[in-house]
Amino acid sequence: MKNYLKTSLLYIILALGACNSFDQAAFNEGRNIEEEQAYKVPTTLPETEAQFTAILHANGQQKWIAREFKLVDLVEFQDCRLDDTMTLNQDGTYQFDGGIKSCGGDDVATRSGVYRQDYANGQLIFDEGTNDEAIVKVSGLDEGVIALSGRVNVMGVAMTIEGVYTAEE
Repeated sequence: MKNYLKTSLLYIILALGACNSFDQAAFNEGRNIEEEQAYKVPTTLPETEAQFTAILHANGQQKWIAREFKLVDLVEFQDCRLDDTMTLNQDGTYQFDGGIKSCGGDDVATRSGVYRQDYANGQLIFDEGTNDEAIVKVSGLDEGVIALSGRVNVMGVAMTIEGVYTAEE
């Protein structure tokens, strides 16, 4: 009887595991993420600095909403960034809102400061010259979509981040 219970329990565990794997495989099968996105991730920058500037802050103020976020070296903590927004203003100031979902640790709910665009190097430099300075590479920028990458320290470990934001309409 004891062996029967153990064997039954083992089959139940295996069946549940198989169901989860099967369900995930069925969910992923045939999905085309490109078709699900309402945007195309840009891989180039605008031809001129004027175009870069106009898209970046819409000649006034542009709110950017996180759509994709990846901490390249870490599997967890990806979706806690998907409710983040950043507003870039023409006067060189920004506001960051970390949304409702917190990533824990030293995650900040809001932050504001100054940024500088460096078109020649395809970068945005936030809070230059301070302890909070962050240099972000603009990997692509097109009407309504910006792709960013950079390096951040997570608990003393340098990691690469990649994100895609779309302009709020």
